[in-house]
Amino acid sequence: MSRLALLACCLLTAACADPRFGDQATGQDSIAPEATANEAALDQRCIDFAARDWEVELTSPAAGDSIRDPATAHYEEVIQCALEQDRPEVASELTRRATLIEPDDLWLRWLQLHFGLELDRIDDSIEAFHVLARRAPEMVRELDLGLVSRFLSALMRSDRTRASALEVHDLLQGMGYRPPAPYFDDFLRMDHARLLLAQGHVERARDRLRPVLDIESIVLMRVDRRFSALWSEPGISSKFNLAEAARRDILRSRRAMNANPELMEAVYLHALVLLTANRDVAGLRITMNALERDQADPTRFIDRDEFRPWLLDVYGSFLYNLGRIDEGRKARRAASGLDDGRINIGPAINHAMYLMLEGRAHEALELLPHLGDASPYGEALIENVRVCASAQLGDTTGAEAALRRLESRSSDGPSAYTGALICVGDIEKAAAHVVRRLESDRTREGALLMLQRGPTARAVAMPIEARIEAAREAIRRHPDVVAAARRVGRVETLPVRVGSY
Repeated sequence: MSRLALLACCLLTAACADPRFGDQATGQDSIAPEATANEAALDQRCIDFAARDWEVELTSPAAGDSIRDPATAHYEEVIQCALEQDRPEVASELTRRATLIEPDDLWLRWLQLHFGLELDRIDDSIEAFHVLARRAPEMVRELDLGLVSRFLSALMRSDRTRASALEVHDLLQGMGYRPPAPYFDDFLRMDHARLLLAQGHVERARDRLRPVLDIESIVLMRVDRRFSALWSEPGISSKFNLAEAARRDILRSRRAMNANPELMEAVYLHALVLLTANRDVAGLRITMNALERDQADPTRFIDRDEFRPWLLDVYGSFLYNLGRIDEGRKARRAASGLDDGRINIGPAINHAMYLMLEGRAHEALELLPHLGDASPYGEALIENVRVCASAQLGDTTGAEAALRRLESRSSDGPSAYTGALICVGDIEKAAAHVVRRLESDRTREGALLMLQRGPTARAVAMPIEARIEAAREAIRRHPDVVAAARRVGRVETLPVRVGSY
């Protein structure tokens, strides 16, 4: 792998270690002296570049000039220095200009794909993807699942005709793209099938959906009218039987877990399937066993640093569901990283949410300032907790201020905004928001899942959660919601857990 590729890998995906830091597993420096000297020289050149006007680097290559001209330096070094100086917009523009001179350079196209997503330049990403798909399908097949998901989501947001998204899905299918273990391609198949059905390609959609086992996907096929062309398919009753669907999904995820014994991520994904399938006892056993093995041998799982907090998080869910509230709270606190001084944002947000559901509003609010930077969706969840906890404490001013912030960014977390309206008791406005979600292609699925009735409440119902569920039922029965739901799908009582607000 070239230095440019390696640097981009480290800065853009955090998927690999920088060799300048040696072998961190052994603590030994594995870099040869000449390599260290080369790095030092390059670092000095980067300092020199940073001292210059970056506009010179952006404007100096005239049309047809070689970007390797000594006046502008080798493009790899210039792009690398721009990244090291935290100037992604400069690196992106240099990359774009370099592709005009060397349009078939695969690593430049790889960078262009990433920069387009990072800087919301979807046309750059589309151009790069098509070059890579044509010239290096093996590179596309090795793309990170998260990157592919972000790329497809960006396409759907930017392309009202969905033509580009359908074309990319067709290319991915043709190249045989498969997410790496322990993941499956169910969500890709579902997205592709929706686009195919919208174009009337029912048979192709059926073929794409036949291998899908994911429980939530099966529920969506049952309740979303966009899949109604499949409802009369011969043998569909067996596929749509949720008890059988849950059994198949559990079996598949268990096999993936057993086939990847070094990955805590595989245990976590299996636990999520058990959580959705309403198998709390089995889920508790699986997660507790993995956590005990990790405690006994911290080298047992190669990804423990990343996934131990998430495994503790879902372990806490099983404990809460089984009525072991104090133990669940302790597990979620451990998952949040509060006791270690290193906050794990996602699990910490979940911890705050559960504190709020328990009625521990003060504790939930005290946690929020420690959460730092979160994704737009994470920020929406934080504001949801702030609204609900403030409302519990009778702080109308605080709840209304947080609700206004959440309303202004409701597209980042539609379910969080619905939940916040429920917490302040505005059922009419919450129902109207659910109707708008049902009417939008982008938010329909979440709204439909929210309306489905799931298994009975936890062994020990938390007080605030009981009120929220009563409000959800009032929304389900609201005449406007009933009519909107009938237009786009249906509401059922299910033996599995799907959706939130």
